[in-house]
Amino acid sequence: MADQPLVVVLGDTLLTEGAAVSLANCPQISLICIDSNAFDIWQQINALNPIVIVFDLEIPHSPLIFSLLKEKPGILLLGLDLECNRVVALNSRQHFTQTMHDLCQIVEAETGAAVRLSLSEELAESLAFARPNAPPASSR
Repeated sequence: MADQPLVVVLGDTLLTEGAAVSLANCPQISLICIDSNAFDIWQQINALNPIVIVFDLEIPHSPLIFSLLKEKPGILLLGLDLECNRVVALNSRQHFTQTMHDLCQIVEAETGAAVRLSLSEELAESLAFARPNAPPASSR
């Protein structure tokens, strides 16, 4: 579990709770949920150092989100937009979703891309041996 990318689901809306239930079934990630009313959200995120944070766009997290974009640019922020059935990635990408399965696929793809970017080529190749179906690092 320690070598799996960490995903934080921020908030306790029906949408984020549904996302957390779905993401909990993704074996490639570790998942932690943080209540949006917690007084120490920033400290928790700093301590956890997640690779992805999933949150509900309808909940006003603006000060926190803008701080994260400024202070932790390596974290991928995924805002769930229920009204338009999409996930807004605050890295200039948007993914249209219809189901929580779509969300899981986006998180798995984004965490995989972030991990590949953060690992050296040699380490990425050594991890490929642990996953027999993974393509060689040179073909990524």
